Amino acid sequence: MAGNVILIINDSLEERTLMAAILDEMNLRLRRADSVAALAAAAREESPAALIVDIDDVSMTNRMIREIATGFPRLPVLGISSQRFHPDLAESIRDCIYACLHRPLDPDELRYWLKSILKDGPPLEEVSP
Repeated sequence: MAGNVILIINDSLEERTLMAAILDEMNLRLRRADSVAALAAAAREESPAALIVDIDDVSMTNRMIREIATGFPRLPVLGISSQRFHPDLAESIRDCIYACLHRPLDPDELRYWLKSILKDGPPLEEVSP
């Protein structure tokens, strides 16, 4: 079962502060990872409920997103971007991103997606009969 931690790869202190306040209201905690390697270590340590990836500020590639999805198939990934379309990431956004939020971050939208993730639980194909 997922914990109360949301992992984030994001360099914006202002955005992280806003997200931390929103998560605090939801009895969730934000933990920052500086890299995919740090994310993997934190995910093994914390059993997070989700991951938030800043697609704009972090040089995220299809390969990196796929590594996260493959290594942690039960970890829903939310993307954040100021762009509506990322042709270079179209494949991984389609296959690996639960939802992509547009900047500036709308607190109600973040709450909605986090509540959806917490309500949905693990994907059906991963639930044992």
